[in-house]
Amino acid sequence: MTSKLAFCELHGGYDAGQYAACPGCRKAAAAAPPAQPRISQLDTLQAGEARRTARQREGTTTRGQVGRTTAHGGRRPSQLQTQRPRFAPVGPFEPSPSSTRLHGWAAVGLCALVGALGYSQWSKVAPSSGASSGFAAAAAGLDAGAAPPPPSAAANGREAARFADKSEGAQPARAWPVIRYRARPERAPDICSVPWLEMYERPRVAADRSGSGPHGQTPLMVAAESGSVEELQRLLGSGANVDERDALNHTALTYAARGGRNAHVELLMRAGADARTRGLWDLDGGSMTALDAALLVGAIPTARLMEREVLQSFLALEAPDLSAVDEAGDTPLHWVARYADARAAQSLVERGAHLETRNCPARPGDERGVHGDDLRSATPLLVAVWAGNPAVTRLLLQSRANAAAVDERGRGVFHVMRHAESVSLTADLLRAGADPVLTDRDGKTPAEVLSASGLRTELARALAAAGRPIPSAPATIGDLMGVIKRLGSTRGTTAAEDDPAPVLALLEGDALLVDEIDSQGRTALFEAAFQGLPRVTETLLGRGARVDARDVGGATALHRARDPQTIALLVRLGASVDARDHGGATPLHLRAAAPGSLDAVTALVAAGANTRLENRGNQTALDLAQTSGSADVIEYLERQR
Repeated sequence: MTSKLAFCELHGGYDAGQYAACPGCRKAAAAAPPAQPRISQLDTLQAGEARRTARQREGTTTRGQVGRTTAHGGRRPSQLQTQRPRFAPVGPFEPSPSSTRLHGWAAVGLCALVGALGYSQWSKVAPSSGASSGFAAAAAGLDAGAAPPPPSAAANGREAARFADKSEGAQPARAWPVIRYRARPERAPDICSVPWLEMYERPRVAADRSGSGPHGQTPLMVAAESGSVEELQRLLGSGANVDERDALNHTALTYAARGGRNAHVELLMRAGADARTRGLWDLDGGSMTALDAALLVGAIPTARLMEREVLQSFLALEAPDLSAVDEAGDTPLHWVARYADARAAQSLVERGAHLETRNCPARPGDERGVHGDDLRSATPLLVAVWAGNPAVTRLLLQSRANAAAVDERGRGVFHVMRHAESVSLTADLLRAGADPVLTDRDGKTPAEVLSASGLRTELARALAAAGRPIPSAPATIGDLMGVIKRLGSTRGTTAAEDDPAPVLALLEGDALLVDEIDSQGRTALFEAAFQGLPRVTETLLGRGARVDARDVGGATALHRARDPQTIALLVRLGASVDARDHGGATPLHLRAAAPGSLDAVTALVAAGANTRLENRGNQTALDLAQTSGSADVIEYLERQR
């Protein structure tokens, strides 16, 4: 026996004497009978050899899982069971009670479990070296009241770090969207070859799923659309798949977003839902993201919440994952070029985002839905110019993005301009190598393409100021219509809304434009009434526009008017409130059939519209409202009977 400290499991004491016995053991040994002489190691070996010789006489042995089996079928204990201590104990041996051994093994198992869980959590919260404080500021800047973004973590479906706020305590674990697709520079992502109607092998029979809602909605989707937060949280806690699709490829996040349900949206995104996931616009194709669903219903706070959450998911990406793309082939840099600011773009570029990666070419059905005019096979720079994001455009140019890049239709940066803010970058684009007279695959120059958006005159001025003048051409009805459309698209967003100055500038050059018609037989007055621009409408009428002019369908400008102020102006200046088109419909018929048009219906009735008139289908305005109108319109028209 060595002289090291030894522990007695029976009495719980230590002793440093010659024998490993505590005081309790020595006391017991003194009262016990004399111990038998210990067996030496040589004696033990000789006894083992004798036992082996005896077994060989009995027959050959075979080994089992526990112990050994002889040739006669008898069971023998295993070596572990027959093993004896090399040295006999000094005192009498008293085994521990079975309950004590059970408690000991339970304690060992509990310690092992705690250690495994601790290591697992430590591995999940390992910070990423790619995090950028500037990008975190950009993500937090979208919502002044937002909590600080969590530290970076790998984005391949792993949960992100738990981040603590001193005032509110630890936040629950965050899961990030799963990376499914990647892109390579100068090559379309593989996902681009899958048509929208075949995404995830969408089965038509999904709509017939037992116990599900319309289009095969899951319980999680139903809870996201109409259930409580507690119910949604219970389903997520029980393991509901946050990425599951219905027959339209919509996820639960799409249903929560289009209802403007912020608490549900935030809960789903913290569980790993991706706002960039695309669903079908309808059963015939096209695509729509959850963010699109919020914007379509005017849920701006919900859309901004989703934008912030998407930026935070980009923050969680490590540098190799910046090539991850969504189902339209857009990389994080594409998305930031369209929706975010220069701080977010700078963070991605500094972390290694590739500047020349292209999104998907056009797919069957891409002409449908909210993404019908999106750029295809385009670089982030083209997207930034197209989206009217001058700050990101300048940053990409400073980062040496290729200004001569074109999309799949051969259109360059000057072709895809849709906003005056992009035209203001003309000098920067020229210095970077963009060609202002490049022709696309249809043989059109930027000036010809920009005529439809009313920016041709602005582009000509900007090019002349930069020393690259282009031959001027007379203004057309397309130029005038484009200017009015652009003014209408800025309503509620800029101080230039309903400003007749650009219209007057074109009419000063050619007064006959006021009565020019487009392919639908419509004058500029039709477009001004449709866009809800009363000042522009009044300007056109003052310049000689005919208030009773009709298009190829027999409709007047009043049929197109949707704004109460514009309606009142047209009636006051001579428009017939009960004018009929070729289908016998009056302006009241059209407005009553349109959802959310109570103000327009009220303005028409106040102007003297006859609510009892029938169209050629023998339908009154109330009949049309009951078919596809709004409940408030139906109630109002019923009171007019």
